[in-house]
Parts: sequence; C-alpha cells; structure tokens
Amino acid sequence: MDATVVDTFVQEMMQFPRAPNGAVMDLRVKMPITDPRQIPVPTMIIIGDLDRAAPITQPELPGFYADLPNTDKQLIIVPGAGHLLHLQQPRVRFFMEVTKWFSLDQPGSRLEIREVAKP
Repeated sequence: MDATVVDTFVQEMMQFPRAPNGAVMDLRVKMPITDPRQIPVPTMIIIGDLDRAAPITQPELPGFYADLPNTDKQLIIVPGAGHLLHLQQPRVRFFMEVTKWFSLDQPGSRLEIREVAKP
C-alpha cells in the first residue's frame, strides 16, 4: 500500500474518534457477527487474499457462504489486496466487481472494460 495513501487515510480517520456504523466491529468480535441464514437478499462477499483482519483462511467462511439462503450470491477473492482493498492497488478489481454486481440485472446496461493509464 502506498505510504501517502496510508498517511492520508489515518489523518482523515482521526477526525472521527468513533466509527458511527461499527466499521471496526470485525476487528473486535469473533466472526461471523451475524447469522447468514438471516440474510435473504442476494449477497456478494469480497475479500482480499492478504486480509489479516478477515482472512480467507478463517474456518467460518465456507459455512457462512454455504448458509446464505439466496442462491444469488458470489464470493470474490481479490489477489494482492488486504482489509482496505478499496484503497489499495487492486482497487480497480474491487470497483469492477461491485459495478458488475449492480449492473447485471439492469435493462440496457453495458459494462465496458477500458485500460486504465498507470501513474
């Protein structure tokens, strides 16, 4: 992860001493934090393969995914990403997966992949 990104993120984060939505809950509570059978809606789980806070090796993950009752579900593992994958180098993959997930059922939607210029 780029040091400038980390420094900027930490500086901005310090303005909010408490996470209003419990964003750090997964770091303090044994996973999973909810019963997957209580999630009836289509579900996408995205995990970075380098995530140490919610690792792909956690023993609860396969059962959690299997217990999601809706058959419209995806488990996506992003190579080279950690817990803050939306800020890390592979973030384009994260954005593309989320865009695909929300675009596939939209009439007339067309997902185009364009090469991104590297800085």
